[in-house]
Amino acid sequence: MYVNTVGRRIAPVLLAALLPALPARATQLMFDVLGERISYDTMVGQPGRYTTALWMNTSNVHPAYAWIPGQLDDIGPRTITLSSNDNSTTFNMELTGVVYGGISSNLTKTTAPSGEGGSAAGAEQGSSYTIYSGAAQSYGTEMYQSTSTARHSPFTIVRPLFNLDTTALLAALKGLPSGTYTAALPLSYRYKVLYEQGGTWSHEIRPLVLTFQVKYLGLSLNEITVTGTGEMKTDYTEHSTEVTGNTSWTVSATGMIPAGISMKFAQPDHLFEMKPTVATEKSGTQSIPYNLTINNTDSVMGNDDPNTLVQNGKLTAGADTVIIKPASGTESLKFELKADFTQGYIPSGTYTDQFTVLFQVVVE
Repeated sequence: MYVNTVGRRIAPVLLAALLPALPARATQLMFDVLGERISYDTMVGQPGRYTTALWMNTSNVHPAYAWIPGQLDDIGPRTITLSSNDNSTTFNMELTGVVYGGISSNLTKTTAPSGEGGSAAGAEQGSSYTIYSGAAQSYGTEMYQSTSTARHSPFTIVRPLFNLDTTALLAALKGLPSGTYTAALPLSYRYKVLYEQGGTWSHEIRPLVLTFQVKYLGLSLNEITVTGTGEMKTDYTEHSTEVTGNTSWTVSATGMIPAGISMKFAQPDHLFEMKPTVATEKSGTQSIPYNLTINNTDSVMGNDDPNTLVQNGKLTAGADTVIIKPASGTESLKFELKADFTQGYIPSGTYTDQFTVLFQVVVE
């Protein structure tokens, strides 16, 4: 009998040149990656309109009579380098805009004055305003203006708008060691501002840092070892023609396999019978069907997966592919694959069979 194994590893502020520089503030994207499964709760929206779930609080945004939302100073594709100790990888994301939040209810949205507004498209939603298109460093077509002569803080929070291909992120991480990978992307955005009614329009440029944290647990099947000769040891029952035989293999798997490994028969329609060799074959000699079962020594079966894989030479229902999980931990498992038969009179000789099983790490 034969077992084959296959493994798979898996900015300063510009205001009449009088205001001091502001410290950069950050907003964060956090991802948990388990093999090829990614989860996040810090990114919201839809493709092309993703943003961070958490806002960045602004500081020193001076009260104004009116203001015009503006675009990021750099939009389009950017390359992000994620690093962890001596390992790093890159992936691309596209910067598309900026979201201003916490806009005062004492400010009313209206068309920006000729010569001051720009062509960047935007949309209002509640107390926030999103600039989602337009060239870098451009301004919107609309402005917010005080309902009186009083000044109000234009906005209190901000976050970037972007498009991120999570499939590309997964591809970039594939093959890297498990760990926490981080990156920081410095950004800046601008807006026009009118501090006093009847005053002169100026603009401010403010810094923003988008940080990344990716907790990566890479799935891998580092090694499969199979020990056992596959030689059936036979027993003859006294005063009976009944013959029994059995053999077993010990299968050990190591790697990052929290969800276990799958074991699949390469030829599920195979007849699991030992056939007589040419030298053994005689008139009337028949093949010997056998059974295959899994004995979980340091493992557990997947939900509803049978321990009995083959019964009397035929594959049992649901046994063409089964999942074996670690009994504890995430990095190793062990089980016994046992073959046995019970047969009537068997002419002396040699009977053989072989089957192939494929092992692969499970991705939930």
